[in-house]
Formats: sequence, structure tokens, C-alpha cells
Amino acid sequence: MSNLSPDLATAFELALMEARKVSSPILGTPHLFIALTVRNGATASALRAQGYDPKMVGDQMRAALGKGQAPPDSEPQLTPRAVTNLKRAEQLAQKEGCEQIGETHLLLAILEDDPDSFTLRTLQKLGIDVKALAGAPSSGTPILDALGRDLTAVDLRNEMRPTLRLAPPATGETEGEMKVSGP
Repeated sequence: MSNLSPDLATAFELALMEARKVSSPILGTPHLFIALTVRNGATASALRAQGYDPKMVGDQMRAALGKGQAPPDSEPQLTPRAVTNLKRAEQLAQKEGCEQIGETHLLLAILEDDPDSFTLRTLQKLGIDVKALAGAPSSGTPILDALGRDLTAVDLRNEMRPTLRLAPPATGETEGEMKVSGP
């Protein structure tokens, strides 16, 4: 997938390194989730919002996976479930009008997966509320997450409204009065 955001491309590389490190012949959704816990992004924020240490969650997922028996020079292959989750993440990004798949898209795709998947069962065994994790604020500011939107995507679709700017005071105005500017 060439349309991964730079952060998600890095996470994908981390997942690949994770699978190699444990001699796994496959790169599965658990490896992708572990990689998301390593980065200080939406996944880590959502876990912290539930009171969990992202590193501990990644370590527990890793321990549950165990070691594989792949030859040292073999390349882990994506599992069908991982491919499905990546495709679902792409669909979520497209639905939002984003040109690139971001971390939150992949996280939501994983969390919306089959409840009996290894990743979701492991998270539930750790006591993590998967539904709450999917709806947890990613920035630590619930109001912004609930009301915010991707302004880059809006701008790319030419849907930006006039902007507010701090205008220099004109004759008869109060210092710092807000003025509307735009097309």
C-alpha cells in the first residue's frame, strides 16, 4: 500500500521488525497493533485514556503471541486478516476524504474486526474495553476530537469557509478585534 501516511508507514516497518524479531513467518494484526502501541500517537493516547500503559499492552500482546519458528532469512508474509484490516483502514480513510491511511484508520479497522480475533481477545483478556478504545479521544482533548475535523482534507476538497484572523486595529476598532477574511 503506497498511500500510508508517513507515521503509519513507520508503524508498518516497526510491525515487520517485530515479526522478524520473534521469528514469525507471518505479519499479522497483532504485530500491527504492537507497532501502534510503540508510537506515541492515537493508539497510545487511547490506551492511556483507559488507564493502560501502551508499552505494557504491547509487551502483553507480544507475550501472548509467543515466538515463531521461521528461518532467520525469511520474510514475514501478511496474513489475510492483516490484509483485510489494511483494506478496511483504506476504506475508512477514503470515507473521511483523506488521501493517506493514518494510524486512527488502522486502529479503528483493527478494533472493528471480528471480536474473536486474536488481537481483540487478547485486549479483552487484559481488561481493555475495545468499544471504548475505538471511541477514545486520540488527542487527549475529547471536545476537540468530537467536534474537530481534518482541515487539510477539507481544504483539499476546496470546502474551506472564510477564516478568522486577528486583524490589526483600524480606526475606531478595539485592539485585537477579530475580522473575517476569505475569498
